[in-house]
Amino acid sequence: MTFNSAVDIRSGRLETTNDESMGNNCHIEASTDGSTWTDLLTPANGALQIKYLAESNLLYPSSVTAAACSASPSSSPSSSSCGYKHYRLIGSTTRRSGGTPGWQEVSEVRLFDASGNNVASQATYGSLLSGADSSRLANVYNGAVWPSDPFLVWNGGTSQFGGKVLFTMTF
Repeated sequence: MTFNSAVDIRSGRLETTNDESMGNNCHIEASTDGSTWTDLLTPANGALQIKYLAESNLLYPSSVTAAACSASPSSSPSSSSCGYKHYRLIGSTTRRSGGTPGWQEVSEVRLFDASGNNVASQATYGSLLSGADSSRLANVYNGAVWPSDPFLVWNGGTSQFGGKVLFTMTF
């Protein structure tokens, strides 16, 4: 199923190898039109959880708080519609242990709707930041994780990926 309208994403999980390879402040932004973006899912607001697979599956933050229904800016005040059509993953600039990540390694992205269903595989993925192997983009939503499945990786430090759009997801 592919959506042709806004999808109400309430929480997410990003699976990676470790803190050094992803950091702790990546986040997902949302937009109704693809031009004006809002921070939606972040580790700071508890709606985006990072799972560090090579650190005994450590979860950061340790629990998830689903984001409230986010009425898209184009909705009328009386509208009960929630959600956005466009989402994008922004690269980390800091690590849990201090300093900056040396890489960005994305093994899997999970996006959960209001019913708790993972709808990540229903998005169209694109706008991959240069430096990663484009043939691995489909690996971030195929349900398989590292080490059995190759991940997307960007090298070169935060000047190459920190605070930048790693890829987009459109419903």
